[in-house]
Amino acid sequence: MDPMDVLKKYKYPIGGILVLLIGYFIHHKSTSVDKPVMGTKVEDIQKESNVARLPPSDLQDLRDLIRVFTSEMKKSSESLIQFNTDKMKTNNYLNMRNNLFTKDIVMTKLLVDSKSLNHAVSFDPSNFTVTLGGEGHPNTYKNVIGFRLLKCSVPVRPYHVTDSHKTLTLTAPSATTIDISPGSYTGTSLATELTTKISAGISPSATVTFDTSALTFQIVSSGDDIIIDWSESPLLAKILGFYEISKTFNSSAGTDNVSDFVGDFNTSFVDLVIPEIPMIACKDNSKGKPIIDRIPLIQGSSDSSVSYYQTNPSEYFTQNYFHPIKLSTLSISLYLDSKDDVIYDSQKGETNFEFELTILVNTKIMDENLTGI
Repeated sequence: MDPMDVLKKYKYPIGGILVLLIGYFIHHKSTSVDKPVMGTKVEDIQKESNVARLPPSDLQDLRDLIRVFTSEMKKSSESLIQFNTDKMKTNNYLNMRNNLFTKDIVMTKLLVDSKSLNHAVSFDPSNFTVTLGGEGHPNTYKNVIGFRLLKCSVPVRPYHVTDSHKTLTLTAPSATTIDISPGSYTGTSLATELTTKISAGISPSATVTFDTSALTFQIVSSGDDIIIDWSESPLLAKILGFYEISKTFNSSAGTDNVSDFVGDFNTSFVDLVIPEIPMIACKDNSKGKPIIDRIPLIQGSSDSSVSYYQTNPSEYFTQNYFHPIKLSTLSISLYLDSKDDVIYDSQKGETNFEFELTILVNTKIMDENLTGI
């Protein structure tokens, strides 16, 4: 700290002390002169006053006193500056130590992947549970107050028709279900598969064709009307381009037998759901599920069947915290882009995720009843 800053800061105490010392010195010298006796003339009093004026020797003593006082004040200011400097260094060190080693909260990166799990028959890379504190993940996480996805990779399903959505439900000419073989199809090959399976499952037979220009399907019965309840097969309805209602297909080749819209062979996205995470840290959605993030499925290139996703950096600047919890498990589920609770079928393709956990270290800032168990 600059000496002038010290003098400015303590100018009133210093000035007061200096005035008191000068006043005391003058008073002491003044009172050393003999007081006038009663009856003394005014002229005599004035003469006595002139005598009371300070001689040069006393003025020199006053100068010496002020010089000594100034020297002592300078020493005191230097000592005060050194004290403040040492204190500032100590505070800077404590602040640096607190910022680096004794933070109130810390961020921890957690890697989770399906490859580290037991690949039994029931293994599903889109629906699995990780135990934290176990063999694969020995660390436990207490007082977790924040959670988010940083990045992940999800396989782009090579099959359009999978085991989870391969069944057509017919109500006429008789109530029956028909299973389509899981596989990757073009519009034409899928039409051929439907013709074969519907004709083998019911009588009369049916013919399914695909219009390569309009990208629509047409189903024509060879006899009685065929009624398909698409509400029982919503994902197949989306692929073939039909609304999720019952639709009648007759023997004419009219437009009533054609798709309501262009079929969608693609899965646009999957929703990452982890029920252990409080809803305040999740994204509001129509499904009412704790959705951590919505992951778009974008095939990186023609020879790549994996979609790589990284959370938008803008989301790093905000985070909703929740009351401290202990994370002992993470139940990972990927749901299809539909209103139904259908798990995404990755065809056993591996998934992996990187999460960021915010952990409360200084639990004293929270009420004791709210700290993690």
